[in-house]
Amino acid sequence: MNRILVVTFALMLLLASPAHASSRADEVRVDKSERMLLLYRQGDLIKSYRISLGPVPVGDKIRDEDGRTPEGRFRIDAKDLSDKYYKAIRATALASPDSIVVIHGQRPALTPVSAIVKMLDWTDGSIALSNRDMDEFWEAIGPGTELWIEP
Repeated sequence: MNRILVVTFALMLLLASPAHASSRADEVRVDKSERMLLLYRQGDLIKSYRISLGPVPVGDKIRDEDGRTPEGRFRIDAKDLSDKYYKAIRATALASPDSIVVIHGQRPALTPVSAIVKMLDWTDGSIALSNRDMDEFWEAIGPGTELWIEP
């Protein structure tokens, strides 16, 4: 009897885990004008997050450090632990492998004012989430996930 309870409890935890395969997103969309990152699975919206962009959020990236977030179709290819930010995820443009975008959390020192910081555009052209949202996003996606960044 005890063994059945342990197995049942373990299955419940596994199914409730955000890392469970059925809760993984197969597509990410970023709506720059609305400052939203949206997770989809099989065409259905499963989660949305408020994001911060660079100081020049309108328009596609033209050159490094122009404060703009690139637009277009990307593929997530790496998850990194970052010294500068709380976790970082890199995506490469499908049309131009030299073009990348980074989605990251906030600087650790800003955690106490996270709610305020996520309402501001403060990045160098990357996409920023609160650290709590970054934890969820980190678990919900994997290498190969498609990313669309729209104006």
